[in-house]
Amino acid sequence: MSSLEFKPTRMELIALRRRLNFAQKGLKLLQEKQDALIMEFFAAIQKYKRLRDSLLPIIREAYLALANAEIEMGALKLERIAEGVPETVNVEVKFKNVMGVLVPVIEAKIESIRRPYSLTDTSIYLETVSENFSQLLPTIIKLAEVSATIVKLSEEIKRIRRRVNVLDKIIIPTLNNAISYIKFYLEEREREDLFRVKRIKKKLELKSYL
Repeated sequence: MSSLEFKPTRMELIALRRRLNFAQKGLKLLQEKQDALIMEFFAAIQKYKRLRDSLLPIIREAYLALANAEIEMGALKLERIAEGVPETVNVEVKFKNVMGVLVPVIEAKIESIRRPYSLTDTSIYLETVSENFSQLLPTIIKLAEVSATIVKLSEEIKRIRRRVNVLDKIIIPTLNNAISYIKFYLEEREREDLFRVKRIKKKLELKSYL
């Protein structure tokens, strides 16, 4: 806001003070929301790390068993078995409100895997692979949910931070400067008016003596 965008009047001064008060309240609310979202964000990060860390030992065991199964059975046979495994997961994505941010909630119905092979003509490692990856599924789904939550919260925090910066660095200082300018202008005008009144009064007094 420049000095050309407002009139240096008392009405304008009142309006600018109201705008300043509104902007300061808005800034405070946004900062409180930003702080709360940052707490939610770091809580989600910690949850993601816990889930990821719980997966790593099972993943290592599963891939080691898969490598051993491939050695014993061959890659081609493993691929044929994998193609015969039916779909076992039905996923439904819903949303919940976290501080005004809609984050995903993934509900998954995991059916028991009907393995399209016989234990007598396959490697024992294949059963280990099946069991391990079955254990991984719920955690992987939850990990995807938390990961999406982190992205949503991060985007909202960035958006609010931009609004906070605009209010704190541009709008509020501009309003303060405008208010200071108008106050100075009105005070100067009052002094000029007072001086003018005194001069007129003095002239009138002099005329009365003549």
